[in-house]
Formats: sequence, structure tokens, C-alpha cells
Amino acid sequence: MPVYVIFATFIGSESQTIMENPPNHATVSNKLQDMGATILNQYGPMSSYDIVNVIEVPDNETAIKIEKELNASDAGINSRFMGPYPST
Repeated sequence: MPVYVIFATFIGSESQTIMENPPNHATVSNKLQDMGATILNQYGPMSSYDIVNVIEVPDNETAIKIEKELNASDAGINSRFMGPYPST
């Protein structure tokens, strides 16, 4: 199955909420899992990104669906996908 790295930044009112209450990684994980991804690793980096997820998906079409949903205007997330990388 393909592996992707997602670099996400919270935008708009979400970014203020994040500053006041750090993200609940379980909530993010549940959202990704509901869309068909398996979380391999999840990080809160000290960088311009708020969260980095390494996910495995059944196929590239699922990854495209996840990227579109995360970048939807009402999601409050700006994400960049890197991959696919072959799983080992």
C-alpha cells in the first residue's frame, strides 16, 4: 500500500484554537482513519507545520480523496502531501 507524508498547517479560526488548545492527536487520527488511512506515525514538529502525519492508504485514489477533504475550505487545514512511497 502507498505511504504518504502529510504536512498540515491550521488556518483561520482553527489556528487560534490550536494556539489556545493544542491539537488532540486522537481526533486527527480518527478523522484520517474514517477516510481510509492507517496512521503509521504522527508528529507535532517545531516548524512552520502544526502536524505531520505518515499514513498508509489502500490506493492513490484514497490519498487524493483525503487531500481534497483536508484542504476543503471548511476544514481549517492547509495540507501538503508528499509521496507515494513504497511500503516496506
